[in-house]
Amino acid sequence: MGHDLDAATVMGQLRSMFRGIAMDDSMEPARAVERLDELAVALGITDFASLLYARLRRRPDGGATLTWSSAGHPAPLLVHPAHGPRSLLEGAGMVLGVTSRGPARSQGRATVEPGSTLLFYTDGLVEQRCRDLDETTSRLEAAASELLDTPLATFCDELLARSESDTSDDIALLAVRLPAALPADPPVQPGRSGQTQHRPPEVVGSGAVRSRS
Repeated sequence: MGHDLDAATVMGQLRSMFRGIAMDDSMEPARAVERLDELAVALGITDFASLLYARLRRRPDGGATLTWSSAGHPAPLLVHPAHGPRSLLEGAGMVLGVTSRGPARSQGRATVEPGSTLLFYTDGLVEQRCRDLDETTSRLEAAASELLDTPLATFCDELLARSESDTSDDIALLAVRLPAALPADPPVQPGRSGQTQHRPPEVVGSGAVRSRS
């Protein structure tokens, strides 16, 4: 989208519009992104902007279900303690502002197990002029897997520090970690009520704006 005042103004308009759209909790992520795209085109707000909208809902077992839809944005990265990293490639679509008559937006759905870490990031983290994007994304996956046991703030800071991006693009990260599964609740004694409790997920956002000549 760019980095000047006009770009910031457009982003502010899109953010405000989308906050209103996303207030409808019954609207699936794909339809919400589709609606924003329709408005952006109809009002002539932008002809090129990327976005990823994701919704994370906790499950009774301490895990969560993630649904998302992407408009030209890097795929979320899911890192499981036992199964390793996986870029969530489903739910991808074209950037916002191109046309309101394109194909229907799709969305992805994934199970996030207890102890897993979700990473959302901008393309500035992985883009390099002389390297294929698949290669740099694989390097990110490997680094995220290696850092999985570190505190979440350290996880983000280390990924930023290890980035070899050379495009002068902005870098922003948002990471979410679900706590590991809790021990089974003790048996409920007769005459007493039991309630299962789960720790809330840990969320850390880390960002950096880098300029290179």
